[in-house]
Amino acid sequence: MTAPSDPSAPEAGPASPEAPATGRAHGVGARAMRGALWSVLEKWGSRLTQLLVFVLLGRLLDPTVFGVIALASVVLDLVRILVDQGFSQAIVVEKEPDRAFLSTAFWVGLATSAALTAAMFFTAPLVADFYDEPQLVGVLRWLSLGFVLQAASSVPTALLSREFRFRELAQRRLVSVFLGGLAGVVLAACGAGVWSLVTQTLVTTGSAVAILYAATRFRPSLTFARGHWRRLVRFSGGVLGVDLMTWLVNNVDKLIVGAVLGTKALGYYYIAWRILMLVTEVMTGVMSAVALPVFSRMSDDRELTVRALFRATKLSVSLAAPIFIAVLVLAPDLVPVVFGSQWRDAVPLTQVLSVVGLVYSVTFFDRSVLYAAGRPGLELIVSAATAAGTAAAAFVGSQWSLMLVCVLLAVRSYGLWPLRLTFLHKVTGLSVARYLLQWVRPVLATAPAAGAGLAVRALLDDTYPVLRLVLAGTAMGAVFLLALLVIDRRFVRETASMLRSAGRRRGGGGAPAPVTAPAGAEG
Repeated sequence: MTAPSDPSAPEAGPASPEAPATGRAHGVGARAMRGALWSVLEKWGSRLTQLLVFVLLGRLLDPTVFGVIALASVVLDLVRILVDQGFSQAIVVEKEPDRAFLSTAFWVGLATSAALTAAMFFTAPLVADFYDEPQLVGVLRWLSLGFVLQAASSVPTALLSREFRFRELAQRRLVSVFLGGLAGVVLAACGAGVWSLVTQTLVTTGSAVAILYAATRFRPSLTFARGHWRRLVRFSGGVLGVDLMTWLVNNVDKLIVGAVLGTKALGYYYIAWRILMLVTEVMTGVMSAVALPVFSRMSDDRELTVRALFRATKLSVSLAAPIFIAVLVLAPDLVPVVFGSQWRDAVPLTQVLSVVGLVYSVTFFDRSVLYAAGRPGLELIVSAATAAGTAAAAFVGSQWSLMLVCVLLAVRSYGLWPLRLTFLHKVTGLSVARYLLQWVRPVLATAPAAGAGLAVRALLDDTYPVLRLVLAGTAMGAVFLLALLVIDRRFVRETASMLRSAGRRRGGGGAPAPVTAPAGAEG
């Protein structure tokens, strides 16, 4: 989100009208970069741990165990949205939240979570009957305890985020994921079945809350301010609607595919989406974790917001494009090597969905900009359109094949993108053409990389899949970097300079760099 300073730029003195904006950019940019570095550690570390745990559990547990948890997650993910109610985002964008504001958010969230836990206890048998899966009763009841833990962590997590204290957030996430994964693997090895996954979830959530309260001094007072509650509700109404639509987008296709094509097809579909989500979360989570706090601090400066958005977009595309193209090219080896040969039918689905991932890697920033501008209602419109498109794609596609479902979802993702761009232009005044130019050079650099990957796979067709996967992936990465250096040398140099500058600041040297977008970041 930051860029290296321009040595030719005049120094902003006290008389300069740009001094306040520059000073703010310096502070926000430096803190955002430090936050992004810790976010890198948290996202990659936690995802690698989760991947390792997932592979181990997959070899220890029967596929039906994962099926039960997958069914439960559809319901639980919906209820978790109601637990948070968008309050955490409201706290992040609030200019100066006082203790009464924070305590009101805490107690409302805790009361809501307790009510939802009780409701889940009594409705679990109905959900189990709907899915015709008796094991769901106990699973849903135990996992619903996580609602209270989630509510208890919402306010302190938002406070750490708005203060750019991503080191504490990273430490909490890494430790809790490790402890939960360890508990799950040990119980699975002892034959606990589905309860190993239940325990994994509860240990992860519980340990995260304990670590969180050790890292922050927030303690709620016995305060409920009706005025603050009304402000929370006014902001969170749009956010809650967006989150509900997001849940619908992420689950309506699974419901339709499972109902029309059966559980086996749903299993292949789930694995393909899981690969996409893991890659997306690693690639975009690094920057999206700091996006809302950063854009919130810039919300009254449209020009600064646009420059930061351009920079973030180009960095994201440069990171995500080669990864998703690699998934597209290497999926025939990647899926069987990681998940086992029984998942070969998921390979073409994974390849199609990797094209969707490229859009996902950028649209995260669109949402943060709209939230920071106080316009969550615009994101709600986009989410509603996406949910409708997802349902239509799943319903129409499932009448013929699972592959058609994935193809139609790709069409939906790119077809709705102009709507997002329209809203971004409305809120920030950005040039859509310049925004799209952030894609051109990184995407062009993936073409020779894809060719290198295909060539290596063809040459090593008779060798071990693991070796072929490693060598082809290495070749693609090297060729992409070389191509990007040739196509966009200035951007590569400025990004490297930015990272070196961030490293010096972490060591205590150097001044923070302003949040500006150099020419290389604007096409």
